[in-house]
Amino acid sequence: VDIVHFRPKSAAINLDGRLTKGGYWWLAGEWTNLYAACQVCNVTKANRFPVIGPRATLNSDVAAENALLLDPCLDDPMSYLIFGDDGRVASVLPHADPLRALNGTRFEGRDRGRITIDTYGLNREALVAARRDEANRTRSLLQAQRMLVDIDDAHMRGRIGQAFALL
Repeated sequence: VDIVHFRPKSAAINLDGRLTKGGYWWLAGEWTNLYAACQVCNVTKANRFPVIGPRATLNSDVAAENALLLDPCLDDPMSYLIFGDDGRVASVLPHADPLRALNGTRFEGRDRGRITIDTYGLNREALVAARRDEANRTRSLLQAQRMLVDIDDAHMRGRIGQAFALL
């Protein structure tokens, strides 16, 4: 796991490939811009940080920027992403997007979940396989737990029946 800059410090690339030199250099040491991410996600994202409208600047409020990547500390991932049994992650339909208003601009028609999945490569085969394996392992553990509960319930019912028979 690496500590990465959510908003890139040296340059920022938008969805259309437009490059903003200088990036978010003033946020380089800010705790609110430092997140844990796997190395592959960080390399895949590189300097991509798509926004709608103008980018935040040193003298503007970063919270007013219309960032298209999901911020795991501000956005509820479950409102945007759904994880399948096969290990793949998909976006919740765009019309179900909370359409959070920021600075008078809405994200209407922008699928922030899909943009985040694509930017970080969240459906790359190794990650999909790891999620699928973990889901299968978790399902197996839950099934084993249910079996133990069922066995314990049957055992207790038998013991209670025996106790009543003695009365």
